[in-house]
Amino acid sequence: MRQVYLTVATTAASLLIALGEGAMSLDLQTISFDHAPRLSRVAIANQKAYFTVTIPENAGEELAKLSFSDLAQEGSRLPFNLEKTQVFSGARANGQSIKLSDAWVDEIGVVWVEFAPTLSPGTTFTVVLEVGENAPSGEREYSVAAYPEPENSVPAFVGDGTLVFE
Repeated sequence: MRQVYLTVATTAASLLIALGEGAMSLDLQTISFDHAPRLSRVAIANQKAYFTVTIPENAGEELAKLSFSDLAQEGSRLPFNLEKTQVFSGARANGQSIKLSDAWVDEIGVVWVEFAPTLSPGTTFTVVLEVGENAPSGEREYSVAAYPEPENSVPAFVGDGTLVFE
């Protein structure tokens, strides 16, 4: 009986799958920011969390979505009212409204905000997440990542921010 084996070797640009005597190569073009967006302000007021992000002029890619990961190792996640999520241009929540495609929480508790259309380099904007009434008091630290448009893109670390609830 002939044995068939699978070997997978990856790099950022390709995937090689070898089956016995044959091989198949897939080119996976990854997309990443030349210069990552940055988190410039995090604030909480009136049960709303404000995350201000700037996409540098030389980012090289448009921004498709952000993820907000609660860094708490124990306890429950903050109850966000995601259907009330808003995005505004500028460093305050009084700029022009920016259209969202979707806002959701995945199976591990990461909050996602997707833009439609994507946001261009040179844009500063503020994401406003409304916190539910049952939010526990204390500090919550979030790590924010940015994703360029294509599905095979590489996320960029945007920054960490701490929200303090009283």
